Amino acid sequence: MPLPAVSTTDILIYLLLLTLRFLFSSHLLLAITIALRALPFLLFQLPVEFFRERVLHLQPSSKCSEKTSTGGRRGRETTLFQAMVLKCMRYSFTNLPVPVARCFFDKFVVVGFYYWRLLRLSTSTPLRTPPKGLWIQYHHPPSSSPTSISPIFGPCTSCTPPSLPSPDLTILYLHGGGFTLGTPHFYLEFLTTLCSLLREAGFENPAIFALQYSLAPEMRYPSQVKEVEGAVEYVVERMGGRRERVVVMGDSAGGRLAVEVLMGGAGWVGLGVLVSPWVEVGEGKMGEREGEDYLDRERLREFAGLYYGPDNAAGHSIPLDSSQDGDGLKKVFPRHGITVYYSAQEILGNGIRELIEQLREHGEVKERMIGNVHAWVVASMFLGGDWEERGEGVRAVVKDVKMAMGEERGRKRERV
Repeated sequence: MPLPAVSTTDILIYLLLLTLRFLFSSHLLLAITIALRALPFLLFQLPVEFFRERVLHLQPSSKCSEKTSTGGRRGRETTLFQAMVLKCMRYSFTNLPVPVARCFFDKFVVVGFYYWRLLRLSTSTPLRTPPKGLWIQYHHPPSSSPTSISPIFGPCTSCTPPSLPSPDLTILYLHGGGFTLGTPHFYLEFLTTLCSLLREAGFENPAIFALQYSLAPEMRYPSQVKEVEGAVEYVVERMGGRRERVVVMGDSAGGRLAVEVLMGGAGWVGLGVLVSPWVEVGEGKMGEREGEDYLDRERLREFAGLYYGPDNAAGHSIPLDSSQDGDGLKKVFPRHGITVYYSAQEILGNGIRELIEQLREHGEVKERMIGNVHAWVVASMFLGGDWEERGEGVRAVVKDVKMAMGEERGRKRERV
């Protein structure tokens, strides 16, 4: 059930919720200091950049919407709203301390924002906030109610399954955020839309489990990997042991976790879906930032230090052969292969392309170029203008999942 495009009023509501969160935060003084430091950027640098790019045309504007042969769209100039948000994201990614940045992803802020946007549709969805993840699944029959979001309590390996029908397909979703930020709640609109479109594509009873894994620096590597391995086994158990009906999907840092678990011998599944995976945490394979991409080398180095520890942050490549030989990796490779989505201009592109070549030595890998910024598959849901642009990422995922796993489902309803 797609929500309307983000409006100016929505942005004001989000800022109001964020302000309320800061008022009850122990980092209030730090947030005020950061806000004051940002005033020159907001009042002078940002308007000057817009004037140079949009009026004087002294710098090329970003292109991100032209149709390509792989299903993406590149070539259309970003809207004023998109350019403003991306520039603010770039500034925030580079300058905000982690304690302040976490407030932007706080459950109070993002769930409140989600409900506000539901209110604009005059709909409501019962929601409780579980500590370890979100189970997203439609009630049965399909016409009885909208998507239900049911809680998972306790560790993912011992939680009680929701009292919902057994799914015919389950996606384990691993959120991004540099291992230090993010919650499943931040992805509510993307995940509920994904679940809805999977039903429209013909899957009878799809479900999504979005794991709330531990964040750094409170918990460091390999704790998160072990949590994801436990989540895979939980989902497989929930599916009655049907590993071929499980999809492991992740964006950015979550994409890296997905690769490590898929290739680490935790047990094969049906399909892997990687969205701009953060493959190489060292700087050796990072490209130069182009266009509107909001990632920053120095901030990524900081996140890597928090995750791996300051003495182990450089050069951590995904160990594709640390525990398995070549034949062993082929045995654990997802049954229907791995699909990788990324942007040609994001600074992680070099590492992603190298990962694709390495994975192709062990199984089928599909490469999808989409958008011009990091994790556009997810970001387009918030930054896109019309539904064609906002939904291009999620529709591409649904199309590929249907193509890979549609043959084994039961009842089919042919619409994407």
